[in-house]
Amino acid sequence: PLSTAVFLLPLAVFVVGTANFYNFMDGINGIAAITGMVGF
Repeated sequence: PLSTAVFLLPLAVFVVGTANFYNFMDGINGIAAITGMVGF
């Protein structure tokens, strides 16, 4: 039904957005770690 789709769409967007956010933060942490190793 339509109500299910209306409920699941924001949920899917939230899950994908959260996953992308964590991947983004992991990327920044990885770059910071590499930069720190090169710096030292």
